[in-house]
Amino acid sequence: MGSQSKYDARTLRYVPVKPIAGDTTGETVKYAFVSNTPQKYQTIVGHVPISAVMMNSVVLGLVLGCSYPKPGRAGKKLDQRYVSTYFDQTKKLALKKDGWRLAKTRAKPQYRNPASPSALVQTVFVTINGINYAWNPPKVTITNVTPATITALGIRTVVSDIADLTFGADFPKPPRFSKTLVEGDSVKVISSFYDPSVAALPAGIDSAGSALTLLANTEYTPAVAI
Repeated sequence: MGSQSKYDARTLRYVPVKPIAGDTTGETVKYAFVSNTPQKYQTIVGHVPISAVMMNSVVLGLVLGCSYPKPGRAGKKLDQRYVSTYFDQTKKLALKKDGWRLAKTRAKPQYRNPASPSALVQTVFVTINGINYAWNPPKVTITNVTPATITALGIRTVVSDIADLTFGADFPKPPRFSKTLVEGDSVKVISSFYDPSVAALPAGIDSAGSALTLLANTEYTPAVAI
């Protein structure tokens, strides 16, 4: 996401979106993306380059490719080209004064009450790299795994407010578990995420994949800005 020119280098950078839920140290959720916005405009929109050190370290709040939260976008015709990219909300006033057109941030997903008879999914989350990674497994999955096992796996259900959650992130990714159910002649394997802080999996639960906590281990490694 950046200027309409194939000649600018495409690099990884981020903009802060909002404070991390419950954090008292000033850490933010950092929305990472690949952009070719020219360097001379990166300061006014609030882009922060992602360094090689960040690629190989656990960076609290750094997310890639999430559907929520997502920053707003700013656009302006500059140097005979139209620059359009994500921006840091704290730069909003300066961007307006400088003539940039601003688009609103994405609204948070609608909360669905799992107690509703029509609800087929349940929003749940785990914490990884400082974010509350959320997804919507079918309610039947929770029933088959059992609520007690879900709790033992560190998976928390959402009571009402989903503003502090992160949905659809390509990075980071929690580890996965699996459970095999045998019903007569049929065998069913259920798999989902669990909290990386869980030291030992409950009985009857197997590991089905490791956590993804370093950006260097994703396909975006070649795009690092050093």
